[in-house]
Amino acid sequence: MKKTAGTILFIIIFVVFGLGIYYIISNPKPNSQYIADENNNSNVKNSYLIYALTDETSNSVNIVRYNSDTEEKKDIYTIPYQEEGNASPLFFKYNDDHILIYRASSEDKNIIIDVNGNVDEGLYIPEFDSFLTSPSGKFLAYNKEYSNNGTTEYYFTVRDLQTGEESSKPNGINEQMPLIMNPIMWSVDENTIYAVPQLQTDWYPTGLLSINRNSLAIERNTAADDESLIQISMDDLFNIYGISTQGYDPYTDKFSKEIINISSVDNSVKKFPLSNSQVTILQQASPNGNYIPYNYSSDGQLSELWVYDKIKAEEIRITENSVIAGNIYWNQNLLAFFDYHSSQSSNGVSNNYVKIYNAEDGKSSIISEAIRNDNAQLIGWFR
Repeated sequence: MKKTAGTILFIIIFVVFGLGIYYIISNPKPNSQYIADENNNSNVKNSYLIYALTDETSNSVNIVRYNSDTEEKKDIYTIPYQEEGNASPLFFKYNDDHILIYRASSEDKNIIIDVNGNVDEGLYIPEFDSFLTSPSGKFLAYNKEYSNNGTTEYYFTVRDLQTGEESSKPNGINEQMPLIMNPIMWSVDENTIYAVPQLQTDWYPTGLLSINRNSLAIERNTAADDESLIQISMDDLFNIYGISTQGYDPYTDKFSKEIINISSVDNSVKKFPLSNSQVTILQQASPNGNYIPYNYSSDGQLSELWVYDKIKAEEIRITENSVIAGNIYWNQNLLAFFDYHSSQSSNGVSNNYVKIYNAEDGKSSIISEAIRNDNAQLIGWFR
């Protein structure tokens, strides 16, 4: 039974982490929609939360725009869900105003739409799903993928979206060990990209890199290496959050009992011990760094969403009986997430919803209709 529970948990971790690679790292979660001021306050608020819902009756995906100020919901774009022999479409935040759609059919072009659902043909479409647009929207950092005699090679690339000029550098420790360098954050002056390196054979990316935009010179963060950090995120002041590989083994239900915080000022390390929960998967820290969400699976089957409040030094449980509560996005102190349950409620209605958690008052609100399957994807906050 223990082995079975561990196997189920590993599948959950793999699924959530896969979402993390697509949604947290690709747009993850510290992305250019936030710029903090010297008082540690994120001063940009994006009003629109956009998500995609599958409509199985029409075999389509509806992209929905939710206005957090007026609570109005509007379908802005519809796309076929899945065609025979092709994968489902994927959605990514391109910048504060646009969404990139990777199409299901190889015969259809990938497209970019704005927040009103209008197709914009004037924007460059990257070839790989791990990308990040700079705060001003001028630069795009992403991985280029090439196939060379059956071997996949990756080049870390920075493109000037105004001139079309690119600079690329091959990834890898050596030819046999290619790296995927997943960009997670731009510096405010747009001269540095922070990225998480991942060997193709790794389940979890380890460590943190600083990459110079012009020369593509790479520096490793020694403090992150010293702490053996995985599942790394950053807040708007470039403080680092992660958990250590030491004592962490999802195969045997061993999880992290502390969250590690590395200061951007002096690389000093703080550790936040957990007494009521453990970290199965660390999610994206809030822009001001005060709140750190994470998933905790207590029985190998559920994956509840918790938040660690740094100011109060408290562990706060947000969900109940969730199979997966993830795919999260911050907007100041508002945390949007998808709450998925494997079973229906007592009256036979689906328990699955898109929700928003307000970290300041501790209240959650449901913003979507009941979703009858697990085919929902948050795309992010937009202005």
